[in-house]
Amino acid sequence: MFQVRPARVGDLAAVTGILERSTNDLRAKHGFATTMLPEGIPGFEAFSLEDDPSGFWVAESCEDIVGYGFSWVCGDFWFLADLFVDPSSQNRRIGKTLLGKTLEHADMMKASHRALITFAYNSVATGLYVRHGLFPCLPLYILRGTSRLISSRLVGSDCSCVAVEPGLQSIDMLGRIDEDALGFRRDKHHAFNIESEAASAFLIQRQGSNIGYAYVSSGGHVGLVALLDVSVSAEAVTSVLRHTIELGAEQMSMIVPGPADRCMAAAVDCGLRISEPLVLLASHPFGDWRRYLPRDPGYM
Repeated sequence: MFQVRPARVGDLAAVTGILERSTNDLRAKHGFATTMLPEGIPGFEAFSLEDDPSGFWVAESCEDIVGYGFSWVCGDFWFLADLFVDPSSQNRRIGKTLLGKTLEHADMMKASHRALITFAYNSVATGLYVRHGLFPCLPLYILRGTSRLISSRLVGSDCSCVAVEPGLQSIDMLGRIDEDALGFRRDKHHAFNIESEAASAFLIQRQGSNIGYAYVSSGGHVGLVALLDVSVSAEAVTSVLRHTIELGAEQMSMIVPGPADRCMAAAVDCGLRISEPLVLLASHPFGDWRRYLPRDPGYM
């Protein structure tokens, strides 16, 4: 037997363990190397729990946490960040029960748009989401490469990266770019990122004008990236990759949506290679995914 209850701060260490065991178990079953997901954003779960505790649930059995699910909301957009059950406790309807709780969060927040990102090869989970009105609508791909190879292939770009200054004005600027590319703003997430320094934020500029922004982690992961103009997406990606190398990263990674063909071509030409497929499921299509590169499956 198990019970589902609201999450508490003290649950987060157990939640991290379930995430690692569950993803490594799933990926090993499908022939993928373990511990190679894009870096999660440190502290994002704790931030989300504090920001909106009604979106975070854990499943408990014999006083042990065996599963969890959490979702976040921006405006009328609801996103299922994580839903994982420990491998030792699967096939007990825990996942279905947790999903029900997170969907209650979407109903409570009156979210008209709903989405999530999961592994493209996770057919069991995909079937569960489809039965709840979330349909596969977009392929995404994790790309990886070494900075040494990428630096040898980089070509020139007329775009440059300028550090984002902390403050409400910068957050408003990033939010307006999100609204143009995605259809909604993520101001609270930008505020968290900038204040926590979870990743370095940069404006992408061309001829003195802002054409987008990018985040780069110390470990070399690129994302979020959001652009105002699809016509310069290849140049923007090249500029961000060059900037990431200048920050000293030895390995680099990013997630590129299928429709972002110019971004994909630029990344592959620079030496990154596809390592794993993901899929976006949603209640209905949204955003211009030629101009938006997500951070990771939980953050989007």
